[in-house]
Amino acid sequence: MPDLRFRIASITAAAGQEAILPQTGVTCIVGGNNAGKSRLLRDIVTSISGSSSNFEDVVTLSNLELSKDTFSESELRAWLEGRFGPADARGEIPSWGPSTTSLNIVLAMAAMGNITNLANYFLRYVAASESVSFASGEYMPMGGDWGPFSMMYKDGSIVEQLSELSQTYFGDGLTYDRVNLNPRLRFGLVDHSIEVPRIDNPTREYSEAVLALPPLGSQGDGIKAFAGIALRLITDPAQVFLFDEPETFLHPAQARALGAWIARIARERDLQIILSTHDKDLVLGIMEESRATAASFVRISRPTDVSSFATLDATEVEEAWSDPTLRYSNVLDGLFHQTVVVCEGDADCRFFSAALDEHAARLGRRYGASEVMFIPTGGKQNLQKPVKALRSLDVQVKVIADFDLIQERSEVRALVEAVGANWTESLQTNFGVFRGWLRRNISDWEIVKHGGVSTIRDAVATRAANEFLSELEALGIHVLRIGEMEDFDHTLDVPKAAPWVSAAIENDVHATNRDVQDLMTRMFPWVAKAQVS
Repeated sequence: MPDLRFRIASITAAAGQEAILPQTGVTCIVGGNNAGKSRLLRDIVTSISGSSSNFEDVVTLSNLELSKDTFSESELRAWLEGRFGPADARGEIPSWGPSTTSLNIVLAMAAMGNITNLANYFLRYVAASESVSFASGEYMPMGGDWGPFSMMYKDGSIVEQLSELSQTYFGDGLTYDRVNLNPRLRFGLVDHSIEVPRIDNPTREYSEAVLALPPLGSQGDGIKAFAGIALRLITDPAQVFLFDEPETFLHPAQARALGAWIARIARERDLQIILSTHDKDLVLGIMEESRATAASFVRISRPTDVSSFATLDATEVEEAWSDPTLRYSNVLDGLFHQTVVVCEGDADCRFFSAALDEHAARLGRRYGASEVMFIPTGGKQNLQKPVKALRSLDVQVKVIADFDLIQERSEVRALVEAVGANWTESLQTNFGVFRGWLRRNISDWEIVKHGGVSTIRDAVATRAANEFLSELEALGIHVLRIGEMEDFDHTLDVPKAAPWVSAAIENDVHATNRDVQDLMTRMFPWVAKAQVS
């Protein structure tokens, strides 16, 4: 049997950005809410198969390139029959997809260069809800000698793999019931004291013990979905799989385990897997395997009504994962939000998130605030790392930093370059003017740290500082002009950081302090939503 290979080489967004996809490995489609992740998967299917079950036009893509081996009619016939079995009495060859197709039609269309009828045989689209029932059905021989249950009936190694996964992540294994009609998967294992008989000589004791195990179909959606995805990827002869939110129904630890396992099975079976997700844990699992299995990200967004792509290829993913600052942070959550605000610490994130909620509520824009995520970095020296990583995937990033950031020009410049801007002549000049004044006139940096711009007692230097900070704000870098977060209110008799934030929120500093709300207005200049009378 010839080993023909079909792959999606690249996809191009409606706005024109091309994403090159790993031929073996995992591509994660990420983006904010309602960005078009699921629609992109359906558009891929429509672009390849030439039709849509929902009669949808392709809206997210302007082009899709396939990579396929050249083949003769006899080679294609041998490939199809070798992977899917011979044609039935009607001349149709079975498919694991939604339909079967006449073998002669497939061969004739392929000879003319049209492979739309081949889509069912190399491409598989799996909606979020489909996996729940995929492994919990029954084997009915009258349905044909093909499919996952037929394969499990004849090959115990498949059940062993599924059982090991179930044991590891759900606390008990799986048993394939071949002795009670109809054959099906059951949750649990027969007691070791009961001997497992030969398949052609079952015992009543073993049969009753197996029958006492609950069917997989009676279990929770989490294990059913996990088993369904695993069974499909172990047995389905397709080469390209599109999964829509495979983490649905899974707890975080199980989603992470599934991500790692998907990456491994892609490598072991030479599969191209493309999945849409809004789950950080699934992504973490995939990235854990990124050194051995190629992983890439395509972030879809709709800044206008036209879909755009930003990509992080396999090499960039591995580089990002090798950085402990990124690996042990929640920066990945930023992939699923429209805007990320990067702060120095957890306390800053908590305070400014509360301030943004107040700002959004006042304007009737609560949804806007829900699409903003705050990420701590553990200090000003780490600000640029998540900024650079998120910007490469076209996530809108803003920064809130203490005035202390301006102590060293190199740190400010690194942050400017991380947001994709240049260190301009005006930035250089203004920084030199006001930073030079501070250096000459104030020896105790703690005074500057907590006083901000107000510590400057010179008109020219003050003007230079304000122009410098305004230019940074235009780039999305918001340096606190008052000093540090705690300098918004000195009347709170509590230590800095977390205790100060708790007291500040209790006393409504986040909501009533004019400087705080002015900052939110500059960062998020939303227009008040009209009230419906």
